[in-house]
Amino acid sequence: MYFALTKTRHLWSIQELFINRMMTEKKTFVLRLNPEVYNSLEKWAVDEFRSVNGQIEWIIEKVLKDAKRHPSSRAKNISK
Repeated sequence: MYFALTKTRHLWSIQELFINRMMTEKKTFVLRLNPEVYNSLEKWAVDEFRSVNGQIEWIIEKVLKDAKRHPSSRAKNISK
């Protein structure tokens, strides 16, 4: 039991460090949305158990990957 708690706490610490690192590297900006669009986005975010900000990030990441314009997609294309 003690080992499991220690291991869990250790993994949690790694996750916290990773999340903190990601958060400090993010660019902030203002986004103005139509109230109806925001309400729809908010409902979708709640359905997916995300914040509105997290939902917007997820949508943008997905669209960039689908269009092969995501930085990770470009790195794969360059190496081919």
